[in-house]
Amino acid sequence: MRKCLFWLSLCVAAMMSVSPAWAVVPDTSVVPPELERWKPWVLFGHEERFCPSRFDDYETPQCRWPSTLSLHLDGSGGSFAQEWTLYVKSWVELPGGAAQWPRDVTVDGQSVPVIFHKESPAVFLEPGKHRIEGAFSWQELPDTLPVPPSSGLVALSVGGKQVTHPSFSQNGRLRLQKEAGELQEADRLDVRVFRLVDDAVPMQITTLLKVTVSGRSREIRMGGVLLEDSIPMRMESPIPTCLDASGDLLLQARPAKFHVTIVSRIDGPVERIGPATAPFGPEIWAFQARTSLRLVQVEGVTPIDPKQTEIPLEWASLSTYTVQRGSVMTLKVLQRGDPDPVPDRVNLKREWWLDFDGRGFTVRDQIDGILSSQWALVMNPPVRLGRVSVDGAEQLITAHGPEKKAGVELRRGEVHLVAESRCEAERGTLPTVGWNHDFQSLSGILNLPPGWRLFWVGGVDVVPGSWFDRWTLLDLFLVFVISLAVTKLWNRRLGFLALGALGLIYHEPDAPQQVWLHLLAAVALLRVLPEGRIRRLVSLYRWGAVVGLVVFAIPFMVQQVRVGIYPQLENVYESPGRGVGPYWA
Repeated sequence: MRKCLFWLSLCVAAMMSVSPAWAVVPDTSVVPPELERWKPWVLFGHEERFCPSRFDDYETPQCRWPSTLSLHLDGSGGSFAQEWTLYVKSWVELPGGAAQWPRDVTVDGQSVPVIFHKESPAVFLEPGKHRIEGAFSWQELPDTLPVPPSSGLVALSVGGKQVTHPSFSQNGRLRLQKEAGELQEADRLDVRVFRLVDDAVPMQITTLLKVTVSGRSREIRMGGVLLEDSIPMRMESPIPTCLDASGDLLLQARPAKFHVTIVSRIDGPVERIGPATAPFGPEIWAFQARTSLRLVQVEGVTPIDPKQTEIPLEWASLSTYTVQRGSVMTLKVLQRGDPDPVPDRVNLKREWWLDFDGRGFTVRDQIDGILSSQWALVMNPPVRLGRVSVDGAEQLITAHGPEKKAGVELRRGEVHLVAESRCEAERGTLPTVGWNHDFQSLSGILNLPPGWRLFWVGGVDVVPGSWFDRWTLLDLFLVFVISLAVTKLWNRRLGFLALGALGLIYHEPDAPQQVWLHLLAAVALLRVLPEGRIRRLVSLYRWGAVVGLVVFAIPFMVQQVRVGIYPQLENVYESPGRGVGPYWA
Protein backbone atom coordinates (compact mmCIF):
# COMPACT_ATOMS: atom_id res chain seq x y z
CA MET A 1 0.00 0.00 0.00
CA ARG A 2 2.89 2.34 0.76
CA LYS A 3 4.30 1.71 -2.70
CA CYS A 4 0.89 2.45 -4.24
CA LEU A 5 0.67 5.82 -2.46
CA PHE A 6 4.18 6.67 -3.58
CA TRP A 7 3.27 6.15 -7.24
CA LEU A 8 0.07 8.18 -6.81
CA SER A 9 2.16 11.04 -5.41
CA LEU A 10 4.41 10.85 -8.45
CA CYS A 11 1.31 11.05 -10.68
CA VAL A 12 0.18 14.20 -8.89
CA ALA A 13 3.64 15.71 -9.39
CA ALA A 14 3.42 14.85 -13.10
CA MET A 15 0.03 16.55 -13.33
CA MET A 16 1.57 19.62 -11.75
CA SER A 17 4.43 19.71 -14.27
CA VAL A 18 2.10 19.70 -17.28
CA SER A 19 -0.27 22.36 -15.97
CA PRO A 20 -1.34 24.76 -18.74
CA ALA A 21 0.04 27.66 -16.74
CA TRP A 22 3.56 26.35 -17.61
CA ALA A 23 2.75 25.58 -21.26
CA VAL A 24 4.66 26.93 -24.25
CA VAL A 25 2.84 29.72 -26.08
CA PRO A 26 1.75 28.62 -29.60
CA ASP A 27 2.62 30.63 -32.71
CA THR A 28 -0.65 31.85 -34.28
CA SER A 29 0.76 34.68 -36.40
CA VAL A 30 1.21 32.57 -39.56
CA VAL A 31 -1.77 31.57 -41.72
CA PRO A 32 -1.18 28.30 -43.59
CA PRO A 33 -0.96 28.87 -47.36
CA GLU A 34 -3.35 25.95 -47.89
CA LEU A 35 -6.18 28.20 -46.66
CA GLU A 36 -5.68 30.83 -49.37
CA ARG A 37 -7.78 28.90 -51.88
CA TRP A 38 -10.71 29.02 -49.45
CA LYS A 39 -10.78 32.83 -49.48
CA PRO A 40 -13.57 33.16 -52.10
CA TRP A 41 -15.64 30.60 -50.20
CA VAL A 42 -15.21 32.45 -46.89
CA LEU A 43 -16.09 35.81 -48.46
CA PHE A 44 -19.14 34.48 -50.30
CA GLY A 45 -22.12 36.64 -49.39
CA HIS A 46 -19.92 39.28 -47.73
CA GLU A 47 -18.39 40.95 -50.79
CA GLU A 48 -20.02 44.27 -49.85
CA ARG A 49 -17.51 44.67 -47.00
CA PHE A 50 -14.94 45.79 -49.57
CA CYS A 51 -17.18 48.45 -51.14
CA PRO A 52 -16.46 52.16 -50.57
CA SER A 53 -18.69 54.24 -48.34
CA ARG A 54 -19.98 57.78 -48.14
CA PHE A 55 -17.81 60.36 -46.43
CA ASP A 56 -20.38 60.85 -43.65
CA ASP A 57 -21.41 57.21 -43.18
CA TYR A 58 -18.37 54.94 -43.34
CA GLU A 59 -20.17 52.03 -41.67
CA THR A 60 -22.63 51.55 -44.56
CA PRO A 61 -20.96 50.27 -47.75
CA GLN A 62 -22.12 51.74 -51.07
CA CYS A 63 -21.58 49.13 -53.78
CA ARG A 64 -23.61 50.83 -56.57
CA TRP A 65 -22.71 54.30 -57.83
CA PRO A 66 -24.93 55.75 -60.60
CA SER A 67 -24.29 58.76 -62.80
CA THR A 68 -26.89 61.16 -64.22
CA LEU A 69 -29.89 59.49 -65.85
CA SER A 70 -30.37 61.13 -69.27
CA LEU A 71 -33.90 60.97 -70.75
CA HIS A 72 -34.76 62.23 -74.25
CA LEU A 73 -38.51 61.77 -74.80
CA ASP A 74 -41.22 62.84 -77.23
CA GLY A 75 -44.74 61.84 -78.27
CA SER A 76 -43.69 58.56 -79.93
CA GLY A 77 -41.06 57.31 -77.54
CA GLY A 78 -37.56 58.20 -76.52
CA SER A 79 -34.25 56.96 -75.22
CA PHE A 80 -32.34 56.84 -71.97
CA ALA A 81 -28.69 56.41 -70.99
CA GLN A 82 -26.88 56.07 -67.69
CA GLU A 83 -23.47 54.95 -66.44
CA TRP A 84 -23.01 52.75 -63.37
CA THR A 85 -19.98 51.76 -61.28
CA LEU A 86 -20.52 48.46 -59.46
CA TYR A 87 -18.24 46.81 -56.90
CA VAL A 88 -20.29 43.60 -56.54
CA LYS A 89 -22.70 41.65 -58.71
CA SER A 90 -25.99 43.48 -58.49
CA TRP A 91 -29.36 44.23 -60.02
CA VAL A 92 -29.64 47.69 -61.61
CA GLU A 93 -33.11 49.22 -61.93
CA LEU A 94 -34.09 50.88 -65.19
CA PRO A 95 -36.54 53.72 -65.80
CA GLY A 96 -40.01 52.67 -66.86
CA GLY A 97 -42.54 50.14 -65.68
CA ALA A 98 -45.04 47.59 -66.88
CA ALA A 99 -46.84 50.20 -69.03
CA GLN A 100 -43.62 51.83 -70.29
CA TRP A 101 -41.31 48.84 -70.67
CA PRO A 102 -37.75 49.71 -71.81
CA ARG A 103 -36.76 48.23 -75.18
CA ASP A 104 -33.51 47.53 -77.02
CA VAL A 105 -31.52 47.70 -73.79
CA THR A 106 -27.75 47.38 -74.20
CA VAL A 107 -24.92 47.28 -71.67
CA ASP A 108 -21.58 48.44 -73.07
CA GLY A 109 -23.02 47.92 -76.55
CA GLN A 110 -24.18 44.33 -75.91
CA SER A 111 -27.88 43.41 -75.83
CA VAL A 112 -29.05 42.11 -72.45
CA PRO A 113 -32.38 40.72 -71.22
CA VAL A 114 -34.54 42.93 -69.00
CA ILE A 115 -36.14 41.19 -66.01
CA PHE A 116 -39.02 42.39 -63.83
CA HIS A 117 -37.22 42.60 -60.45
CA LYS A 118 -38.81 44.07 -57.30
CA GLU A 119 -41.64 45.76 -59.25
CA SER A 120 -39.23 47.44 -61.66
CA PRO A 121 -37.45 46.51 -64.91
CA ALA A 122 -33.83 45.65 -64.15
CA VAL A 123 -30.67 44.07 -65.55
CA PHE A 124 -28.10 41.99 -63.67
CA LEU A 125 -24.53 43.28 -64.03
CA GLU A 126 -21.06 42.13 -63.04
CA PRO A 127 -18.66 44.37 -61.07
CA GLY A 128 -17.10 47.19 -63.07
CA LYS A 129 -18.07 50.32 -65.00
CA HIS A 130 -21.00 49.94 -67.39
CA ARG A 131 -23.01 52.16 -69.72
CA ILE A 132 -26.69 51.27 -70.06
CA GLU A 133 -28.73 52.49 -73.01
CA GLY A 134 -32.31 51.77 -74.03
CA ALA A 135 -35.43 53.10 -75.72
CA PHE A 136 -39.15 53.62 -75.12
CA SER A 137 -42.05 53.37 -77.54
CA TRP A 138 -45.59 54.63 -76.97
CA GLN A 139 -48.53 56.13 -78.86
CA GLU A 140 -48.55 59.34 -76.83
CA LEU A 141 -46.38 60.89 -74.17
CA PRO A 142 -47.42 59.55 -70.74
CA ASP A 143 -48.10 61.93 -67.90
CA THR A 144 -45.46 60.36 -65.64
CA LEU A 145 -42.60 57.89 -65.91
CA PRO A 146 -41.33 55.66 -63.07
CA VAL A 147 -37.71 56.45 -62.19
CA PRO A 148 -35.64 54.31 -59.76
CA PRO A 149 -35.01 56.04 -56.42
CA SER A 150 -31.30 55.22 -56.78
CA SER A 151 -31.06 57.65 -59.72
CA GLY A 152 -30.75 60.92 -57.87
CA LEU A 153 -29.69 63.07 -60.83
CA VAL A 154 -32.03 63.28 -63.83
CA ALA A 155 -31.44 65.19 -67.08
CA LEU A 156 -34.78 65.42 -68.93
CA SER A 157 -35.69 66.75 -72.35
CA VAL A 158 -39.23 66.53 -73.76
CA GLY A 159 -39.83 67.18 -77.46
CA GLY A 160 -36.29 68.49 -77.86
CA LYS A 161 -36.76 71.06 -75.08
CA GLN A 162 -34.59 70.77 -71.99
CA VAL A 163 -36.46 70.67 -68.66
CA THR A 164 -34.25 72.58 -66.25
CA HIS A 165 -36.06 71.55 -63.07
CA PRO A 166 -37.75 68.15 -63.42
CA SER A 167 -40.57 67.59 -60.94
CA PHE A 168 -41.85 64.44 -59.32
CA SER A 169 -45.28 63.35 -58.18
CA GLN A 170 -46.05 62.35 -54.61
CA ASN A 171 -45.34 58.67 -55.37
CA GLY A 172 -41.90 59.49 -56.84
CA ARG A 173 -42.78 59.30 -60.56
CA LEU A 174 -41.15 61.76 -62.96
CA ARG A 175 -43.66 64.23 -64.41
CA LEU A 176 -43.45 64.55 -68.20
CA GLN A 177 -46.36 66.95 -68.70
CA LYS A 178 -48.86 68.87 -66.63
CA GLU A 179 -51.98 67.11 -65.53
CA ALA A 180 -55.28 68.27 -66.99
CA GLY A 181 -56.72 71.11 -64.98
CA GLU A 182 -53.54 71.49 -62.94
CA LEU A 183 -52.98 75.05 -61.79
CA GLN A 184 -49.53 76.40 -61.14
CA GLU A 185 -49.19 77.24 -57.46
CA ALA A 186 -47.83 80.67 -56.70
CA ASP A 187 -44.18 80.97 -55.75
CA ARG A 188 -44.00 81.41 -51.99
CA LEU A 189 -41.19 81.24 -49.46
CA ASP A 190 -41.61 80.96 -45.69
CA VAL A 191 -38.51 81.03 -43.47
CA ARG A 192 -38.31 80.83 -39.67
CA VAL A 193 -34.92 81.55 -38.10
CA PHE A 194 -33.58 80.04 -34.87
CA ARG A 195 -30.08 80.72 -33.55
CA LEU A 196 -27.95 79.23 -30.78
CA VAL A 197 -25.35 81.62 -29.36
CA ASP A 198 -22.61 79.57 -27.67
CA ASP A 199 -20.45 81.83 -25.48
CA ALA A 200 -17.32 79.75 -26.04
CA VAL A 201 -13.89 80.77 -27.34
CA PRO A 202 -14.39 81.66 -30.10
CA MET A 203 -18.09 82.41 -29.90
CA GLN A 204 -20.05 79.97 -32.06
CA ILE A 205 -23.39 80.72 -33.73
CA THR A 206 -25.61 77.87 -34.94
CA THR A 207 -28.33 79.10 -37.29
CA LEU A 208 -31.29 76.83 -38.05
CA LEU A 209 -33.51 77.82 -40.99
CA LYS A 210 -36.90 76.09 -41.28
CA VAL A 211 -37.78 76.66 -44.93
CA THR A 212 -41.09 76.04 -46.72
CA VAL A 213 -41.04 76.43 -50.54
CA SER A 214 -44.12 76.31 -52.78
CA GLY A 215 -44.63 76.93 -56.49
CA ARG A 216 -42.12 75.99 -59.15
CA SER A 217 -38.59 74.69 -58.71
CA ARG A 218 -36.22 77.65 -58.74
CA GLU A 219 -33.06 79.19 -57.34
CA ILE A 220 -33.63 81.22 -54.19
CA ARG A 221 -31.27 83.88 -52.84
CA MET A 222 -31.56 84.62 -49.10
CA GLY A 223 -29.71 87.54 -47.55
CA GLY A 224 -29.14 88.35 -43.90
CA VAL A 225 -28.68 84.72 -42.91
CA LEU A 226 -25.28 85.28 -41.27
CA LEU A 227 -24.80 87.66 -38.36
CA GLU A 228 -22.48 90.63 -38.65
CA ASP A 229 -18.74 89.72 -38.40
CA SER A 230 -19.51 85.99 -38.33
CA ILE A 231 -17.42 83.53 -40.35
CA PRO A 232 -19.20 80.39 -41.66
CA MET A 233 -17.56 77.07 -40.76
CA ARG A 234 -20.03 74.32 -41.62
CA MET A 235 -23.36 73.95 -43.39
CA GLU A 236 -25.87 71.10 -43.62
CA SER A 237 -28.70 71.03 -46.14
CA PRO A 238 -30.74 68.33 -47.90
CA ILE A 239 -30.73 70.33 -51.17
CA PRO A 240 -27.92 71.98 -53.18
CA THR A 241 -26.90 75.03 -51.15
CA CYS A 242 -23.99 77.47 -51.13
CA LEU A 243 -22.90 80.79 -49.64
CA ASP A 244 -21.59 83.43 -52.04
CA ALA A 245 -18.88 86.00 -51.35
CA SER A 246 -21.41 88.53 -50.01
CA GLY A 247 -22.78 86.04 -47.46
CA ASP A 248 -26.07 85.41 -49.26
CA LEU A 249 -27.46 81.88 -49.19
CA LEU A 250 -28.28 80.29 -52.58
CA LEU A 251 -30.73 77.39 -52.69
CA GLN A 252 -31.62 75.14 -55.63
CA ALA A 253 -35.08 74.53 -54.20
CA ARG A 254 -38.23 72.75 -55.24
CA PRO A 255 -41.59 72.65 -53.42
CA ALA A 256 -40.87 71.05 -50.06
CA LYS A 257 -40.20 71.64 -46.37
CA PHE A 258 -36.61 71.30 -45.20
CA HIS A 259 -34.08 72.56 -42.66
CA VAL A 260 -30.75 74.29 -43.33
CA THR A 261 -28.15 74.50 -40.56
CA ILE A 262 -25.20 76.91 -40.68
CA VAL A 263 -22.47 76.96 -38.03
CA SER A 264 -20.33 80.10 -37.85
CA ARG A 265 -17.97 81.80 -35.42
CA ILE A 266 -17.12 85.33 -34.29
CA ASP A 267 -13.44 85.91 -33.55
CA GLY A 268 -12.22 88.00 -30.65
CA PRO A 269 -14.01 89.04 -27.47
CA VAL A 270 -17.72 89.62 -28.12
CA GLU A 271 -19.77 92.00 -25.98
CA ARG A 272 -22.56 92.83 -28.44
CA ILE A 273 -24.26 90.99 -31.32
CA GLY A 274 -26.21 92.98 -33.88
CA PRO A 275 -28.05 94.95 -34.92
CA ALA A 276 -30.06 92.00 -36.21
CA THR A 277 -31.32 92.30 -39.78
CA ALA A 278 -34.13 89.74 -39.27
CA PRO A 279 -35.17 89.72 -42.96
CA PHE A 280 -37.80 87.02 -42.37
CA GLY A 281 -39.43 88.49 -39.27
CA PRO A 282 -38.69 88.07 -35.56
CA GLU A 283 -36.03 85.47 -34.76
CA ILE A 284 -35.67 83.17 -31.75
CA TRP A 285 -32.22 83.08 -30.13
CA ALA A 286 -31.01 80.70 -27.42
CA PHE A 287 -27.98 81.61 -25.30
CA GLN A 288 -25.62 78.99 -23.87
CA ALA A 289 -23.45 80.45 -21.11
CA ARG A 290 -19.93 79.23 -20.34
CA THR A 291 -19.47 80.11 -16.69
CA SER A 292 -16.01 78.57 -16.64
CA LEU A 293 -14.90 81.31 -19.07
CA ARG A 294 -16.97 84.29 -18.00
CA LEU A 295 -20.23 85.24 -16.31
CA VAL A 296 -22.41 87.56 -18.42
CA GLN A 297 -25.81 89.21 -18.23
CA VAL A 298 -27.86 89.34 -21.46
CA GLU A 299 -29.48 92.70 -22.22
CA GLY A 300 -31.21 94.36 -25.16
CA VAL A 301 -33.46 91.46 -26.19
CA THR A 302 -36.78 90.18 -24.82
CA PRO A 303 -36.85 86.86 -22.90
CA ILE A 304 -39.44 84.32 -24.01
CA ASP A 305 -40.68 80.96 -22.81
CA PRO A 306 -39.08 78.31 -25.09
CA LYS A 307 -42.22 76.16 -24.74
CA GLN A 308 -44.13 78.79 -26.71
CA THR A 309 -41.76 78.50 -29.68
CA GLU A 310 -40.70 75.83 -32.16
CA ILE A 311 -37.10 75.94 -30.98
CA PRO A 312 -35.25 72.58 -31.22
CA LEU A 313 -35.65 70.38 -28.16
CA GLU A 314 -31.92 70.31 -27.44
CA TRP A 315 -31.99 74.11 -27.04
CA ALA A 316 -35.18 74.27 -24.96
CA SER A 317 -33.31 74.15 -21.62
CA LEU A 318 -31.32 77.31 -22.42
CA SER A 319 -32.24 80.96 -21.96
CA THR A 320 -34.37 81.96 -24.96
CA TYR A 321 -35.02 85.42 -26.42
CA THR A 322 -37.06 86.94 -29.25
CA VAL A 323 -35.05 89.28 -31.48
CA GLN A 324 -36.67 91.98 -33.61
CA ARG A 325 -35.14 93.79 -36.58
CA GLY A 326 -32.54 96.27 -35.36
CA SER A 327 -32.22 94.65 -31.90
CA VAL A 328 -28.76 94.31 -30.33
CA MET A 329 -27.91 91.53 -27.87
CA THR A 330 -25.55 93.05 -25.29
CA LEU A 331 -23.41 90.78 -23.11
CA LYS A 332 -22.56 92.58 -19.88
CA VAL A 333 -19.50 90.89 -18.36
CA LEU A 334 -19.91 90.39 -14.61
CA GLN A 335 -16.89 88.18 -14.00
CA ARG A 336 -14.17 86.58 -16.08
CA GLY A 337 -13.08 83.03 -15.38
CA ASP A 338 -14.26 80.77 -12.58
CA PRO A 339 -12.31 81.37 -9.35
CA ASP A 340 -13.74 78.27 -7.69
CA PRO A 341 -14.36 75.63 -10.37
CA VAL A 342 -16.12 72.42 -9.49
CA PRO A 343 -13.63 69.53 -9.18
CA ASP A 344 -13.41 67.21 -12.14
CA ARG A 345 -15.71 64.21 -11.83
CA VAL A 346 -14.41 61.47 -14.11
CA ASN A 347 -14.47 57.69 -13.88
CA LEU A 348 -12.13 55.19 -15.51
CA LYS A 349 -13.02 51.74 -16.80
CA ARG A 350 -9.96 49.81 -17.96
CA GLU A 351 -9.47 46.50 -19.70
CA TRP A 352 -6.12 44.71 -20.11
CA TRP A 353 -5.15 42.00 -22.59
CA LEU A 354 -1.94 40.18 -21.67
CA ASP A 355 0.34 39.23 -24.58
CA PHE A 356 0.82 35.53 -25.29
CA ASP A 357 4.49 35.82 -24.29
CA GLY A 358 3.62 37.78 -21.14
CA ARG A 359 5.90 40.72 -21.94
CA GLY A 360 3.29 43.44 -22.27
CA PHE A 361 -0.34 44.47 -22.17
CA THR A 362 -2.78 46.01 -24.59
CA VAL A 363 -4.92 48.49 -22.65
CA ARG A 364 -8.31 49.96 -23.46
CA ASP A 365 -9.55 52.83 -21.28
CA GLN A 366 -13.05 54.28 -21.18
CA ILE A 367 -13.21 57.65 -19.41
CA ASP A 368 -16.57 59.27 -18.70
CA GLY A 369 -17.44 62.29 -16.61
CA ILE A 370 -17.30 66.08 -16.34
CA LEU A 371 -14.17 68.23 -16.65
CA SER A 372 -14.13 71.73 -15.20
CA SER A 373 -10.50 72.57 -14.42
CA GLN A 374 -8.08 70.34 -16.32
CA TRP A 375 -8.45 70.29 -20.11
CA ALA A 376 -5.78 67.79 -21.10
CA LEU A 377 -5.24 64.12 -20.33
CA VAL A 378 -1.62 62.96 -20.48
CA MET A 379 -0.38 59.37 -20.30
CA ASN A 380 2.68 58.66 -18.16
CA PRO A 381 5.35 56.07 -19.02
CA PRO A 382 5.70 53.12 -19.30
CA VAL A 383 2.26 53.20 -20.99
CA ARG A 384 2.40 54.34 -24.64
CA LEU A 385 -0.73 56.02 -25.92
CA GLY A 386 -1.77 54.71 -29.34
CA ARG A 387 -5.30 55.88 -30.25
CA VAL A 388 -7.83 58.23 -28.69
CA SER A 389 -11.42 58.96 -29.69
CA VAL A 390 -13.83 61.41 -28.06
CA ASP A 391 -17.55 60.94 -28.73
CA GLY A 392 -16.62 58.50 -31.49
CA ALA A 393 -14.35 60.98 -33.32
CA GLU A 394 -10.62 60.27 -33.63
CA GLN A 395 -8.38 62.78 -31.82
CA LEU A 396 -4.87 64.04 -32.49
CA ILE A 397 -2.31 62.87 -29.93
CA THR A 398 -0.02 65.74 -28.89
CA ALA A 399 3.17 66.07 -26.81
CA HIS A 400 2.93 67.76 -23.39
CA GLY A 401 5.53 69.13 -21.01
CA PRO A 402 9.33 69.06 -21.19
CA GLU A 403 9.28 65.25 -21.27
CA LYS A 404 7.02 65.26 -24.38
CA LYS A 405 4.48 62.91 -22.85
CA ALA A 406 1.68 61.78 -25.15
CA GLY A 407 -1.75 63.14 -24.40
CA VAL A 408 -4.91 64.63 -25.82
CA GLU A 409 -6.52 68.06 -25.43
CA LEU A 410 -10.22 68.28 -24.63
CA ARG A 411 -12.56 71.11 -25.56
CA ARG A 412 -15.81 70.04 -23.92
CA GLY A 413 -16.65 69.70 -20.26
CA GLU A 414 -18.61 66.49 -20.74
CA VAL A 415 -16.13 63.86 -21.84
CA HIS A 416 -16.72 60.38 -23.28
CA LEU A 417 -13.25 59.16 -24.21
CA VAL A 418 -11.93 55.81 -25.39
CA ALA A 419 -8.15 55.27 -25.51
CA GLU A 420 -6.04 52.32 -26.59
CA SER A 421 -2.43 51.99 -25.51
CA ARG A 422 0.45 49.60 -24.91
CA CYS A 423 2.23 48.85 -21.65
CA GLU A 424 5.62 47.13 -21.67
CA ALA A 425 5.81 47.03 -17.88
CA GLU A 426 8.02 44.76 -15.85
CA ARG A 427 6.65 41.33 -15.06
CA GLY A 428 4.21 41.54 -12.18
CA THR A 429 4.04 45.37 -12.15
CA LEU A 430 1.16 47.40 -13.60
CA PRO A 431 0.44 51.13 -13.27
CA THR A 432 -2.94 51.51 -11.63
CA VAL A 433 -3.99 54.59 -13.62
CA GLY A 434 -1.21 55.91 -15.84
CA TRP A 435 -3.04 59.17 -16.61
CA ASN A 436 -1.95 62.42 -14.94
CA HIS A 437 -5.42 62.85 -13.52
CA ASP A 438 -7.33 61.75 -10.46
CA PHE A 439 -10.41 59.60 -10.93
CA GLN A 440 -13.39 59.15 -8.67
CA SER A 441 -13.56 55.44 -9.39
CA LEU A 442 -11.53 52.84 -11.23
CA SER A 443 -12.73 49.44 -12.36
CA GLY A 444 -11.07 47.02 -14.70
CA ILE A 445 -11.00 43.59 -16.28
CA LEU A 446 -7.82 41.58 -16.90
CA ASN A 447 -7.96 39.14 -19.83
CA LEU A 448 -5.34 36.37 -19.77
CA PRO A 449 -4.36 34.19 -22.76
CA PRO A 450 -4.57 30.39 -22.54
CA GLY A 451 -2.04 28.90 -20.16
CA TRP A 452 -1.86 31.88 -17.78
CA ARG A 453 -3.20 32.33 -14.25
CA LEU A 454 -3.49 35.35 -12.01
CA PHE A 455 -1.72 34.54 -8.74
CA TRP A 456 -2.26 37.68 -6.65
CA VAL A 457 -2.93 41.42 -7.05
CA GLY A 458 -2.12 44.14 -4.56
CA GLY A 459 -3.22 47.75 -4.32
CA VAL A 460 -6.88 47.21 -5.23
CA ASP A 461 -10.03 46.71 -3.20
CA VAL A 462 -11.73 43.73 -4.80
CA VAL A 463 -10.09 41.10 -7.03
CA PRO A 464 -12.37 38.13 -7.77
CA GLY A 465 -10.81 35.19 -9.57
CA SER A 466 -7.13 35.29 -8.55
CA TRP A 467 -5.47 32.10 -7.31
CA PHE A 468 -4.78 33.57 -3.87
CA ASP A 469 -8.33 34.88 -3.34
CA ARG A 470 -9.93 31.57 -4.28
CA TRP A 471 -8.63 29.94 -1.10
CA THR A 472 -11.07 29.68 1.80
CA LEU A 473 -10.49 28.53 5.37
CA LEU A 474 -12.13 25.20 4.53
CA ASP A 475 -9.79 24.69 1.57
CA LEU A 476 -6.72 25.42 3.69
CA PHE A 477 -7.98 23.14 6.45
CA LEU A 478 -8.52 20.20 4.07
CA VAL A 479 -5.12 20.60 2.40
CA PHE A 480 -3.29 20.73 5.74
CA VAL A 481 -5.26 17.78 7.11
CA ILE A 482 -4.38 15.67 4.05
CA SER A 483 -0.70 16.71 4.23
CA LEU A 484 -0.47 15.94 7.98
CA ALA A 485 -2.16 12.59 7.45
CA VAL A 486 0.38 11.66 4.75
CA THR A 487 3.20 12.74 7.07
CA LYS A 488 1.87 10.61 9.96
CA LEU A 489 1.20 7.57 7.80
CA TRP A 490 4.49 7.67 5.88
CA ASN A 491 7.15 10.40 6.25
CA ARG A 492 7.73 14.13 6.05
CA ARG A 493 9.08 14.04 2.51
CA LEU A 494 5.82 12.61 1.16
CA GLY A 495 3.89 15.03 3.39
CA PHE A 496 5.61 18.07 1.89
CA LEU A 497 5.14 16.61 -1.59
CA ALA A 498 1.41 16.18 -0.92
CA LEU A 499 1.19 19.76 0.43
CA GLY A 500 2.82 21.25 -2.67
CA ALA A 501 0.92 19.10 -5.16
CA LEU A 502 -2.48 19.71 -3.60
CA GLY A 503 -1.75 23.42 -3.29
CA LEU A 504 -1.14 23.66 -7.04
CA ILE A 505 -3.96 21.48 -8.37
CA TYR A 506 -6.64 22.04 -5.72
CA HIS A 507 -8.47 24.78 -7.66
CA GLU A 508 -7.95 23.31 -11.12
CA PRO A 509 -11.19 22.19 -12.83
CA ASP A 510 -12.13 18.56 -12.03
CA ALA A 511 -9.11 18.07 -9.75
CA PRO A 512 -9.45 15.20 -7.19
CA GLN A 513 -10.00 16.68 -3.72
CA GLN A 514 -12.16 14.96 -1.06
CA VAL A 515 -11.35 11.50 -2.41
CA TRP A 516 -7.93 11.79 -0.72
CA LEU A 517 -9.66 11.92 2.68
CA HIS A 518 -11.46 8.63 2.04
CA LEU A 519 -8.26 6.91 0.93
CA LEU A 520 -6.21 8.16 3.88
CA ALA A 521 -8.94 7.26 6.38
CA ALA A 522 -9.08 3.69 5.01
CA VAL A 523 -5.27 3.32 5.16
CA ALA A 524 -5.15 4.61 8.74
CA LEU A 525 -7.92 2.22 9.89
CA LEU A 526 -6.25 -0.80 8.28
CA ARG A 527 -3.10 -0.14 10.30
CA VAL A 528 -4.90 -0.47 13.65
CA LEU A 529 -7.80 -2.86 13.03
CA PRO A 530 -7.33 -6.55 13.87
CA GLU A 531 -8.23 -9.32 11.49
CA GLY A 532 -11.95 -9.82 11.13
CA ARG A 533 -15.09 -8.75 9.35
CA ILE A 534 -14.64 -5.03 10.04
CA ARG A 535 -11.10 -5.11 8.63
CA ARG A 536 -12.36 -6.80 5.47
CA LEU A 537 -15.07 -4.11 5.07
CA VAL A 538 -12.49 -1.36 5.56
CA SER A 539 -10.25 -3.08 2.99
CA LEU A 540 -13.11 -2.99 0.48
CA TYR A 541 -13.65 0.67 1.39
CA ARG A 542 -9.94 1.34 0.69
CA TRP A 543 -10.08 -0.25 -2.73
CA GLY A 544 -13.27 1.69 -3.49
CA ALA A 545 -11.39 4.90 -2.61
CA VAL A 546 -8.52 3.84 -4.89
CA VAL A 547 -10.95 3.21 -7.74
CA GLY A 548 -12.60 6.59 -7.12
CA LEU A 549 -9.19 8.30 -7.15
CA VAL A 550 -8.32 6.63 -10.45
CA VAL A 551 -11.70 7.61 -11.95
CA PHE A 552 -11.14 11.25 -11.01
CA ALA A 553 -7.39 11.42 -11.63
CA ILE A 554 -7.09 9.83 -15.08
CA PRO A 555 -9.49 12.25 -16.92
CA PHE A 556 -7.90 15.12 -15.01
CA MET A 557 -4.40 14.04 -16.05
CA VAL A 558 -5.48 13.57 -19.68
CA GLN A 559 -7.01 17.05 -19.73
CA GLN A 560 -3.92 18.60 -18.15
CA VAL A 561 -1.58 16.88 -20.60
CA ARG A 562 -3.72 17.91 -23.58
CA VAL A 563 -3.97 21.54 -22.48
CA GLY A 564 -0.29 21.57 -21.52
CA ILE A 565 0.65 20.68 -25.10
CA TYR A 566 -2.08 22.77 -26.78
CA PRO A 567 -3.03 25.66 -24.44
CA GLN A 568 -5.52 27.05 -26.95
CA LEU A 569 -7.80 24.06 -26.24
CA GLU A 570 -8.34 25.26 -22.69
CA ASN A 571 -11.99 25.82 -21.81
CA VAL A 572 -12.30 29.50 -21.00
CA TYR A 573 -15.46 29.13 -18.92
CA GLU A 574 -14.06 26.36 -16.71
CA SER A 575 -10.55 27.72 -16.16
CA PRO A 576 -10.10 29.94 -13.11
CA GLY A 577 -8.39 33.27 -13.49
CA ARG A 578 -8.62 33.56 -17.30
CA GLY A 579 -10.75 36.71 -17.44
CA VAL A 580 -10.32 38.31 -14.04
CA GLY A 581 -12.53 41.15 -12.97
CA PRO A 582 -14.05 43.45 -12.62
CA TYR A 583 -11.97 44.82 -9.78
CA TRP A 584 -12.35 48.14 -8.02
CA ALA A 585 -9.70 50.49 -6.68
